[in-house]
Amino acid sequence: MSIAEGDRMNNLERFIRSAYAMFSARTPPAALRQWHQNDPGPTLTYAEQREVAGLLNACTAADVGLHASMSRVRDFNGSSTIYIDIANNKWFSLGIFVLSPGSRIPLHNHPAMCGTIKVIHGEIRITSYTMTEVCGQEVHCIQDPPVLLTKSSPPALLRPDEGNIHELEFVAADVTLPQHNYAAFIDFLTPPYDDTADSNACNYYRVKEGSAEVENQEGKNKVTLIQCPSPDEYSTDVGRYKGPSLKFIAELEAH
Repeated sequence: MSIAEGDRMNNLERFIRSAYAMFSARTPPAALRQWHQNDPGPTLTYAEQREVAGLLNACTAADVGLHASMSRVRDFNGSSTIYIDIANNKWFSLGIFVLSPGSRIPLHNHPAMCGTIKVIHGEIRITSYTMTEVCGQEVHCIQDPPVLLTKSSPPALLRPDEGNIHELEFVAADVTLPQHNYAAFIDFLTPPYDDTADSNACNYYRVKEGSAEVENQEGKNKVTLIQCPSPDEYSTDVGRYKGPSLKFIAELEAH
């Protein structure tokens, strides 16, 4: 690829090309799932994830065509959230979650995954939990203080052993764009969920009543979570991606 071609890339294409290069250099796609299940270690080192976060931090709502993708959505089609898929392969999933006013994505886990979240519109509050012990359906955790994320915030990270369970809540839309009454973030996960495999399926949780303990010296609470079904009030519809062309992905997959 020439310098001129690189200059013409938008931030989304630059990010996807970099992600493909990172993973294709280290793990054959057909072997990733087997490797991941046999070794619960992270698929990205912390340094690699910081590199991913730096690239994702440059992405904007315009780079992913957020408002064009949402232009035909009316009242979220009766759902609390919309998910717009951008790229999904054996290495990673990349998409956009759009939250309606008053909605939240309930407590859920990311089994042995690394995740990177970049808010691109509005404000979202994220509350994360780090697992310390699993006892059947109960999970003992340390709860981090909630963090408010905006498009000016650096990406939030989760790792297999840090902040792996979290919930995300709508806080506000962008007051300068009242016609776009939602909040949105780009979601990058590696490896992606696989609901056909118990070891890599998404599980939901609720806080066990009366389980919170006094804050420790770092200002974090000890909490017990209980695995539960997805809450009735939570639903996700699928939106169509209408951002810049993704034809280059087929070229990447061919190599």
